[in-house]
Amino acid sequence: MKFTKLKITGFKSFVDTTLLDIKQGLTGLVGPNGCGKSNIVEAIKWNMGEAGPSRLRAGEMNDLIFAGTKGRASRNSAEVILTIENIDNSLQSYENNVELEVSRKIEKDGGSTYTINNREVRQRDVQILFADLAIGSRSNAIVDQGQVGQIINSKPQERRKILEEAAGISGIHARKHETELKLKATESNLEKIEEIIYNDQLRLKELSRQTKQAKRYKNISENIRKIEAIILYQRWNDLIEFIETNKEKLNLYIEKVNDISRNISKKELLKNELGEDLPALRSEQQNRSNLLNKFQVEYNSLINKEDNLLIEQKNQKENIIYIDREILNDNKIFKELRLQSYQLSKEIEQLKDNNDKSNLNKLKLSLEKAKNEEYTITEELKNAERDLNINISQRKNYKNEINKLQLEKEENISFIEQAKKELEILKKENFKKENKNTFINQINNLKTDLQKLDDEEQAIFKKLNLVNAKIKEYENSINKQNINLQNSYRNIEQYNASKNILTKLFESENDNIVINSLKFPIGYEKAIEASLGHGLKASLEKSDIEWRNIEQKSLFSLPGNINSLSKYAKGVPEVENILKLTGIVNSTSEGDELQNKLKPGQQLVTKNGGLWRWDGYTHNEKAETPANQILQNKANLIEINSRIKKTQNNIDNNKKNIESFEIKIKNEEKIKNKYSADILNINNKKVTARDKIEHVQNNLAIYIENNSEENTKVALLESSIEKYNQTNKILVNSLNQIKKQEKLLIKEDLLKNTIEKISLNNSNKRENLTNQISIYQKELSFIENIENQIEQFNNEKNRLLNQTDNITERLRKLKNRKKELNKNLKNLELKPNQIKKSKKNILEQIDKNKKELSEIESRLSVKENNNKEINYELKTFNEELINQRENKARIEALLEQAYEKQKEDKATISDKLNIDPNNFHKLIDISENIPNTEQANLDLEKLLLQRERIGPVNLVAEEDSEKLIEKLNNIEKEKEDLVNAIGKLRTSIRSINKEAKIRLMEAYTNVNTNFKMLFTELFGGGEAYLALTDSENPLDSGLELMASPPGKKLQQMSLLSGGEQALTAMALIFSVFLSKPSPICILDEVDAPLDESNVDRFLDLIESISEKSKTRFLIVSHNRLTMARMHRLYGVTMQEPGVSQLVSVSLKEAVKFDNVE
Repeated sequence: MKFTKLKITGFKSFVDTTLLDIKQGLTGLVGPNGCGKSNIVEAIKWNMGEAGPSRLRAGEMNDLIFAGTKGRASRNSAEVILTIENIDNSLQSYENNVELEVSRKIEKDGGSTYTINNREVRQRDVQILFADLAIGSRSNAIVDQGQVGQIINSKPQERRKILEEAAGISGIHARKHETELKLKATESNLEKIEEIIYNDQLRLKELSRQTKQAKRYKNISENIRKIEAIILYQRWNDLIEFIETNKEKLNLYIEKVNDISRNISKKELLKNELGEDLPALRSEQQNRSNLLNKFQVEYNSLINKEDNLLIEQKNQKENIIYIDREILNDNKIFKELRLQSYQLSKEIEQLKDNNDKSNLNKLKLSLEKAKNEEYTITEELKNAERDLNINISQRKNYKNEINKLQLEKEENISFIEQAKKELEILKKENFKKENKNTFINQINNLKTDLQKLDDEEQAIFKKLNLVNAKIKEYENSINKQNINLQNSYRNIEQYNASKNILTKLFESENDNIVINSLKFPIGYEKAIEASLGHGLKASLEKSDIEWRNIEQKSLFSLPGNINSLSKYAKGVPEVENILKLTGIVNSTSEGDELQNKLKPGQQLVTKNGGLWRWDGYTHNEKAETPANQILQNKANLIEINSRIKKTQNNIDNNKKNIESFEIKIKNEEKIKNKYSADILNINNKKVTARDKIEHVQNNLAIYIENNSEENTKVALLESSIEKYNQTNKILVNSLNQIKKQEKLLIKEDLLKNTIEKISLNNSNKRENLTNQISIYQKELSFIENIENQIEQFNNEKNRLLNQTDNITERLRKLKNRKKELNKNLKNLELKPNQIKKSKKNILEQIDKNKKELSEIESRLSVKENNNKEINYELKTFNEELINQRENKARIEALLEQAYEKQKEDKATISDKLNIDPNNFHKLIDISENIPNTEQANLDLEKLLLQRERIGPVNLVAEEDSEKLIEKLNNIEKEKEDLVNAIGKLRTSIRSINKEAKIRLMEAYTNVNTNFKMLFTELFGGGEAYLALTDSENPLDSGLELMASPPGKKLQQMSLLSGGEQALTAMALIFSVFLSKPSPICILDEVDAPLDESNVDRFLDLIESISEKSKTRFLIVSHNRLTMARMHRLYGVTMQEPGVSQLVSVSLKEAVKFDNVE
């Protein structure tokens, strides 16, 4: 079995199809970081069935498909094909295939497709195929730095997988797991079938009852049908009799209606003859009446016009008087408005002069300052209150948790006491208990030993935690010292740089000059510069420019009791005279005031460099002086030297502290290692104790299983008591921890005192803010009142101006109106005479028309009386006709309802009885004495009540019962098949366990032998071996590595150094190859932690394994020595960003070619 070729397309950075030949020997993969070397290893893992994207450095499976770059489009699929030779037919499932092509392909947003020789298979099939070859996506045949670390850090139980791969039982485990799943599913199906059988048998009993019920229901329904037929027959006959009777009544009413209609026709003829004269008389009467009304209306209209004319003349005169009065008033108002407008203008100018905002701005600045102070103290108060609330909440939570745990503890104690009582009762029963007590005593003794070990381990853990805490504390202190050290180094560099600059400024100067000898406090540099000027650079020795020491017996006193500069500047007697004559003032105003009082030779200076001399010479603080910055630089240099010295002292102290903490850490590390070794020893003892407990408990379980139910109850109670005792211990520990945490909380009184202090300060600040706001608002209110008054006066002034314009316009309109009214009054005085003539003519026409109307009304009255008599007779006949027609319509409606009822009854009879009404004799015997309708209804009610009492009925119960019996027979056959299948599966699992155990022990022997040999070879001496933690049950046992490098004692691998652990793990990995070599081994930068000598021995080892086992190695490495030992090299490059390419070189052919040259 050989892996020969790898083909990658669209996988991660390999967008183009890439072929990698996997040949015999060592194949190396090299390239810079990030070029895609590990993508080849991940492609092989993915092909072998890896389902976890995170193990392939991807967020999801879609991330494995080439995502595209600036120059390349993304792909929609990725495929990896691994070619395997099967010439030796080592794969029995594919013994007829000389070569296998295992392919995995993924489409974007779709699942993976697996094929073997172009035949689609399951992911599980591919995983089992590689598991049978002792390789897989998570096999130890694919090794990287992380996997070496995983072997080092893994638990003994996890290391057992290495032996399983060596034994070739990884596939057996998979098949066993699959068989167990099938067994579980089959047992579940059996339970379901048994439940179905039970439910169906209950259903069959119910159907039997329902069948009897259905037969009774059918008999009652048949009797109901006969009674309903009798009722319907009687109702049909009654309806036919009712129809015949009403037909006779209808004919009688039709004859009466016809007689009355003939009489009405005669009277209508007489009425029509009389009615021909009435319309003409009525029309003439109406015309005369309308004409009379018209004349009357016209007469009344003239009277109204005459009255209205008089009223209008009066109104016109009153309007003229009113307009005259309004014109007089408006002229007066106009003058007053002009005067008010002038006065408002004067008041506005006066208010503008009083509106000064300078004081408001000052108050605004004070207010902002008070607001900021109040905001700051308010935030402090909020933070303090929040801390108090958090503290109270935490304390409350702790108390709730303590109460909860205490309650749970009490409940457990109550349960334990109850269980002990029940246990005592059971122990008094008569059954064997000697052996059981022996087991229990053994378990209790072992648990006591285990508890002692736990206590011992907890004590060591506490000590270890204290040591770790100290180490952490020392490390934190070292970090702080290092930070301080770095800051000090950075500061001293800055100080030295500044010192060098300042030193260069003074390098060219004579050392024995005033500036180098004068001593003075910081802050007086500019004062001395102003006082001495060019004299700062003058020599104290014999020179062209020098200071001479001249004694003055008496000097003038400085004015105003001010201090002289000699009080602050010392060290140069030569300048003592000028310094005594120089006074220090605090401000420019003070210098200006005292200059006139200076005596000859005296001068005044300020700290900022102002100068006032007795002879009147003056320069202010901002003026540039010839000696500007000389003394400032000198003072800066002195200050920097002082800081350098102080910083250097800090550096020395930091170094001493770091050395002290490192010594303490080394001491604590020694203690920590000792505690770790003790814990490891205790853990080994605990593992042994737990194994013994489990062994005794298994024997006890077998004993209990072979005894009565009482034994089971005793065991359950004892187990429960033990469980609740353990739970109580945990609860006590939790309670202690929570109480400790509660004690660590800050006391609320301290927080409340802090809040009270802040609140008091906050009240003061708030009161100050309130006062500032009040003052500001008063000033603002004053300014706003002035501005509002100005605005109101302006508005009033504008209103007065608008009112003046309105009055002017109104006067003009009033004068025009007065002219119109005078003109209209003259026209009205001419109309009364015309109206009197029209009234006389209309009165004459009214008298004439009244006489003619009286004659017409007398003739119309006679005709209308005759017409009334005929109408009365017609009304009587019509009322009689209406009564007879109503009787006729009522009979017709009854007949119509009867016919409709007859149709409904016919349809009912057809629906219920399925016969025609004329064929009742076919269903019932009409000749017999059938019961009347009342008796038939009583019988029907009884039968319906009997049927209703039966309740819901399954009319197909008999048919369902037959089908259910057939179904039960089929299910019984299925149950028998499932029972047989469960037996076969259990036999298969026992067989798999037996085979796996044998093969695992064989592999353990071989791997252990190889491990001893390889360890000695890799380390150049020493000894090592593998140890099973449970030799009785190797399938569940852990694997421990015991090693003794040259010059060291035998110990567990976890106690070795990092490099020793890596070599030991590699020895274990390669010992598997010697026991059962896999066709390929992939090593991803596993040589990184090794030095050159170890790398050389490591490469010798894998070359030896490659030759012996014919395993093909694929090695990813950055080590030059490793590259040089490869038989062939593949270089992975990324010339195009994001796209990996593969180039190959055969080193053997390159060496041959070099030798030929």
